[in-house]
Amino acid sequence: MAEEPIKRGSMSTSKGMRANVTNALQLAKKELDSKNEKANFIRIIMRFPKIRAVFDRLRAIHSRCDKSGDGEIDVEELTQAMTELFNEGRADGRAPIRPTAVARTLSISEVEEQGEGKKSSLDVKQFIVMCAVGFILAEDDKDLSTFGGMLASGDDAYRGAMTDVVTAYLSFDREGKGYFTADEFNGFMTASKRADAAKSFFTQDRWAELDVSGDGKVEFEEFVYAFSKWISDDEDDDEDEEDDG
Repeated sequence: MAEEPIKRGSMSTSKGMRANVTNALQLAKKELDSKNEKANFIRIIMRFPKIRAVFDRLRAIHSRCDKSGDGEIDVEELTQAMTELFNEGRADGRAPIRPTAVARTLSISEVEEQGEGKKSSLDVKQFIVMCAVGFILAEDDKDLSTFGGMLASGDDAYRGAMTDVVTAYLSFDREGKGYFTADEFNGFMTASKRADAAKSFFTQDRWAELDVSGDGKVEFEEFVYAFSKWISDDEDDDEDEEDDG
């Protein structure tokens, strides 16, 4: 029996973008299921150094894209950087860059702390979120040109790191529905075969870091936002251990 065609949402609306992110997460879940693999966050922790190396490269890219030097990237700067990648052949076989898709991808990646408003530009952590969102969208839609998708072209380390980010997220959102709740978060802790390691990493502060909007659920981009902080914190811990040694 043939699979039903995927119904994608409009990239020019928030609802459509959200539907596409969910489709992409479900595709990633199916990929894991087809390999009889389970998303395991504790296993991902062991790969933090490799993920951090890729995130450091993304920070450097963010700095280069920030032509104004204000520490943030706006739509114009992002589109210019994407155009350069496109012209380098990093989107072979994909459709031309769509300004509406660029703007919407930037908008969904503007994860903000409670009480802060949207500003139509991305700091470093939000830029990493955008790369992750763009990566999964491009994996789901082979015609779509995104910044995160173009970076994956011919870059196995980047692809591996972003795949690990998605797998880490699916450790909590087992259905790939686009978000997880506090109950699902706590359920992971009790169901994990390495519960002690899980509880050691996920202190009480972790949930507050995850639920950036404070609405009681964590969407994919919120998770990546917090995850990028954890990767940096892990580096700081390593440096502290070296200083103490």
